[in-house]
Amino acid sequence: MPAPAQGIWREDFNGPTVSWRPARADLQFTVNLQRRIPRVGHAGQGAEEIRTSGANGTAIYFSHPVPPAHIASELIASVWVKADHPGLQIFGRAVLPRTIDPKTGAAATVLLAGSAYSQVGVWERLQLGNTPLLLERQARVLRLQLGPNVDTREAYIDQIWLNLYGGPGTTDALIDDLGLAGLVEVPARAIQQASAIQADAVQTLSGPPLAPRPRHDVRLDGSVLLVDGHPFFPRIFPYRGEPLANLSSAGFNAVRLSQPPTPALLAEAERAGVWLIGPPPMANGARAGSNFIPAIGPEFEPMLAWHLGDGLTAANLDATVAEVRQLRLADARAHRPIICGPDTELRPYSRQVDLLELSRLPLGTSLELADYAEWLRSRSSLARPGTPFWTAIQTQLWPITREQEVLVGGAAAPAEVDCKSIRLLTYMALTSGARGLEFQSERPFAAAPADVRLTLTLLNLELELLEPWATIGSNISLATSTDPQVVGFVVQTDRARLLIMMRLAAGSQHVPRPMATAPASIVVPGVPESHEVYELTPVGLRPINHKRVTGGTQVTIDEFQLSALVLLTPDPVVVNTLERRLAAMATRAADLQRELAVQTLLRLESIDRQLPPRPREAPQASEWLTKARTELADADRALAAGDRPTAYLSARKAMGPMEQYKRLRWEQAATTQNSPLVSPLVATFDTLPAHWRFVDELRSGRLSLNQLPAGDCENLGAMLQSGWRHFEHPQPSVASTVDLSPTVSHSGHFSLHLQVKPANKLEPPSLVETPPVWVTTASVPARRGQIVVMRGWTRVPIAITGSVDGLMILDSIGGEALAERALKTPGWREFVLYRIATHDGPVWVTFALTGLGDAWIDDVSMQTMSPVAAPIPPGMQAQGAAR
Repeated sequence: MPAPAQGIWREDFNGPTVSWRPARADLQFTVNLQRRIPRVGHAGQGAEEIRTSGANGTAIYFSHPVPPAHIASELIASVWVKADHPGLQIFGRAVLPRTIDPKTGAAATVLLAGSAYSQVGVWERLQLGNTPLLLERQARVLRLQLGPNVDTREAYIDQIWLNLYGGPGTTDALIDDLGLAGLVEVPARAIQQASAIQADAVQTLSGPPLAPRPRHDVRLDGSVLLVDGHPFFPRIFPYRGEPLANLSSAGFNAVRLSQPPTPALLAEAERAGVWLIGPPPMANGARAGSNFIPAIGPEFEPMLAWHLGDGLTAANLDATVAEVRQLRLADARAHRPIICGPDTELRPYSRQVDLLELSRLPLGTSLELADYAEWLRSRSSLARPGTPFWTAIQTQLWPITREQEVLVGGAAAPAEVDCKSIRLLTYMALTSGARGLEFQSERPFAAAPADVRLTLTLLNLELELLEPWATIGSNISLATSTDPQVVGFVVQTDRARLLIMMRLAAGSQHVPRPMATAPASIVVPGVPESHEVYELTPVGLRPINHKRVTGGTQVTIDEFQLSALVLLTPDPVVVNTLERRLAAMATRAADLQRELAVQTLLRLESIDRQLPPRPREAPQASEWLTKARTELADADRALAAGDRPTAYLSARKAMGPMEQYKRLRWEQAATTQNSPLVSPLVATFDTLPAHWRFVDELRSGRLSLNQLPAGDCENLGAMLQSGWRHFEHPQPSVASTVDLSPTVSHSGHFSLHLQVKPANKLEPPSLVETPPVWVTTASVPARRGQIVVMRGWTRVPIAITGSVDGLMILDSIGGEALAERALKTPGWREFVLYRIATHDGPVWVTFALTGLGDAWIDDVSMQTMSPVAAPIPPGMQAQGAAR
């Protein structure tokens, strides 16, 4: 039972009744067991056991009430935990009685994060302290959502939360000795007075009900989506159960549903002023047979478009045709667009619907961003000419990458994609012709890390500015630079051109490499002399240097780092209109950029502290972080003086040296390998601590003998008998073959040869829609947590055409997320893949020839590793030396 004392409160969990309660989660989970157990606690008495299971996510929160405690430097909350997974974490729920959350009408609350569990299988004390500093940090984030009037006075902690998510699968945790020290309890009278104030605020906030949204005309005019006659660019976030007003305040104007909308959600969308995109309603819950779509009337006014699903193939085509036909008859709004996301048969699908969704998730994979953009542009060419498309913007790592991190003892906070990579990916999608963006996320927006939320909110501000070019822009052309890593795309409207500049170093899908602060020039073709040139930022227009040169107009950005937006226009009306819009958003943009720089530095320092020591450090590394802190200090001084443009620019400049620092750390791990994906944990800067722990495991392990039969590719009968298989996806424009080649081999007499050639040599296809041929190896058994090492040799002497993926090498653990790509090899080239088995069962490798050309494969092997002392296996020794 709770035992209060002067300044101290404690719960010893000795009674029979459980007291932790589920609070919140960002995944579907099950409580398999919750009970009090005597004589197993940290102090030798009772403890509470909670066993949960779930899939991929980041948080399963349980809460426990505590006496309302004033937030003060003396206040310390703690709890003892013993669990079978790392990453469990303590939080305090802080109540801000002087700040009303308009979504709930109650006092605003924030979570203050404490320490995380790391010593698996033993009791460890988790602690939450320094609460005033933590509260102020969270208040800065809350002000970005609710405005500047967030008041932290009289804040108190009323609940302790535990995040009991230890990764996919089951997590078992024992909890004991929850306590508060330095407790100054909030009087009950003060809480009652705060409740009365909140009730008054609720009455003020509620007011008269919002009028229903008037009827709108939504239709496509060619490739342009029009809402009431005005071009509209969807900025979409998936619905994860959170208030739609949250998403609206972050700049999203549409929400993607996975289920037909409920009346309550339709009403909420009207109040929040956001559009919905999702499946149509169903009659009697059925999606088969005739007339399954009921009449769709004005109650569905908030639906911007109907979405018929992703991953569609030839098997879904007939059903989709029938659904579209019924939907057009049932919908009272005649021109409401219909969209779907096909994987194959793009031309037939595009004849049925108005828009396509074409998406890939390249961040953290071996697909370079330039190749991603080429894929997106070429993919759209497979559809009916003129069909507009939307695409997904990746905001999280693939789940398998996170699972690999968890299996080697990942940090409590899950690894994240680089926020600058999200920005580059967004620009690449825009310049590839996307007419709408869906920011892919498996979690609520509010559950994303602060730097991700800030990045997306800033991007939404920019996308709102860029809407004229994103919706009706045409004639996308290239600008040229003497720096091969600096690329530029020009999007044109009748009255202005927009230049989007980016630095695309190899590996930018993992960690971008910005330029050192220095001028960058690029030549824009075809710009008349009457055009003025400005750098476009969310805080204003800045005239920049430009001059006429051979080939066009040379534009120079004096302090270019990674990306820039440049406006070229002769029209003062365009300039004046933009300046008015910029003046309205400058304050918020400056605050967001400053807070983003702060959060980026905090995450960088947190990750960097987990990396191994570097005795021979590059001298500029510490200078980069010093420079970032100096720029942040300049930003703070400018904010204090009310100079928002200078504050924004200083905070933006602080990001450059931080990205340079992260890139250096990433290269120290990644460039010692043939490919970053040799290790599954070099996906991004955040995964590097897990990567070096993985290297340590390899140092103490011993490889088995080769377990893959017939990997020498010498005997076709032996390969088939042992389980090797050959698959084809017939396509009328190509022909494929698989055989053993007696003329080319890495060793022995034969090698496995895959070939795809045009069915008509005189008319070869420019693009191959889906891999025509692939081969899978025999399987090898593995246990969960066991390291599997896959090796082999490939030869691709002439670059594969018709696909950016070349010869894809996919293992059954990592799939597309960790796939290797052989585009062209100088002779025979070895591939090595280290993977951690995610479950007990078979493991195999697939070789997929995705385009036109020839590929040879030989000497494929698979080994497993048991945890006994042994030297570092070949292929990873350079990584150990790099430490």
